[in-house]
Amino acid sequence: MPGGSFVKVPLLIGHNTDEGINFRPTSPRPETAKDLQNAFASWRSYSLSSPTIRKLLELYPDDPCDAPPRAITNCSRLPALSRGSQWRRGADIGGDLVMISGRRKMCELYAGPIGESQPVYSYRFDQRLWNRVEVDGVQHFDNVAFSFQNISGLLGASPTYDSHVKLARTIGQAYVRFVYSLDPNPACRHNATDVMALPKWPRYDLDKPVNMVLNATENYLEDDTYRKEGMAYINSPAVARELLA
Repeated sequence: MPGGSFVKVPLLIGHNTDEGINFRPTSPRPETAKDLQNAFASWRSYSLSSPTIRKLLELYPDDPCDAPPRAITNCSRLPALSRGSQWRRGADIGGDLVMISGRRKMCELYAGPIGESQPVYSYRFDQRLWNRVEVDGVQHFDNVAFSFQNISGLLGASPTYDSHVKLARTIGQAYVRFVYSLDPNPACRHNATDVMALPKWPRYDLDKPVNMVLNATENYLEDDTYRKEGMAYINSPAVARELLA
């Protein structure tokens, strides 16, 4: 792909906030950095080398104040879950390895000169399902009911979760606009009451990369620069070869 050998088309692409809840090493249970190193050595049939794993552990320090599930910011290791004292660190690395770094890589490739500056729109889905508790986070696949506007029960009961239905309609309309015109933004602004307000969704720009954050409380824009060093390392050719080996 760095040589441009791919079909160059506009993209609407994103990830969920806590992908690592689903993509994290569990054996051995990660109590220490050594446990994580051993777990990643045979994880998901990847061929991550020892130097690569050590570098990942360096780039992703043990910081439970900033790790999945990201809504929990009190620095707890959540011991009641019995997942190991460094499970959140493992989830941080795992989510980026499997899902989030790839989303950023595709954005950079397609929006950059190699992709001939295609229109790219990036999002982070950040709405926890109505029947999930905070520790469950915003997991992989949680966006699907919203994306396909499955509003017949999966989004929670009315009126308590009406905001979830509005978010689903907002996402669905943006997707349809992108399919029709290759732009998720409406042609004109209107004050509909059955959808949520959505800021103008900017094209992905390598000089100022931005995600649309989709949440039933408020939709907003964020800089797509978090964990920059870690994801740049994951997306390097050397690590990519090990992931695809």
